[in-house]
Amino acid sequence: MLAAIALPASAQEFTLWLEPSSTTQTGNFTVSVYGDADVGSSYLSGAIGLDATTLGGPSSVTNITWDLALGFPFVNWPDHGYGGGMHNGVVFGELVGPCDVIPCPPAPLGSLIGTFSIEVEPDAFDAYQIDLVSGPDVDPTYPYTFQVRDDLTGEFWDDSQGTLSLIGTSVQVVPGPGGLALIGVLGLGAARRRR
Repeated sequence: MLAAIALPASAQEFTLWLEPSSTTQTGNFTVSVYGDADVGSSYLSGAIGLDATTLGGPSSVTNITWDLALGFPFVNWPDHGYGGGMHNGVVFGELVGPCDVIPCPPAPLGSLIGTFSIEVEPDAFDAYQIDLVSGPDVDPTYPYTFQVRDDLTGEFWDDSQGTLSLIGTSVQVVPGPGGLALIGVLGLGAARRRR
């Protein structure tokens, strides 16, 4: 007779982080969102918002928009849009059904999820703290922030089963010779949430 012993699963690590991407002549800039986990191999879904705080003065942020970089079969549903200094959140994920009919390429962990564009008052060369907002803080009925899948087994996991790290960035937009310079420092404003 064989006996099986159930061992408790170790907590899974999930990480979403921001990287400053580009700037315009008027001082508008973008930050890109990436993700990783110690389980799974590709993205499945998520729910995030963005908080952009102007440091050292009144807010110069006038709008924040989201552009999902993941191609078909990923969609936004819904995009709550701008809400005064922050993006109120977006839920994104893979459509159910199309990949049962036609092959869909996986969206591997570590690839670009999407980009937030931050619009500021013209020539507002300020410093900003940019932080991601977790799914349950975007919509309390949403149970997680980030979900991944194993492309071989079909298993999936989300951060409600482990630890989530949201890594923000600090951005300083300054006038520079021949254009603008965008300076970002990753790792500032990191937040960890344990479940």
